[in-house]
Amino acid sequence: MSNHFHLLVEEPDETERTNLNRDTLLRRLGFLYDQVTVDTVANGEPVPANFCADRGLSCG
Repeated sequence: MSNHFHLLVEEPDETERTNLNRDTLLRRLGFLYDQVTVDTVANGEPVPANFCADRGLSCG
């Protein structure tokens, strides 16, 4: 299948994780997703069911 890709994410070691806070996590989320998605998550709203389809992604 050539119509998708995989993100390889390294889990930070324990010393880095202790410094993570909400703002840092949201900023990092912005490296992967658009601002609308980050704002949706920041506001505690569920990501819409059509999230993937609207972006031409296959998430299922």
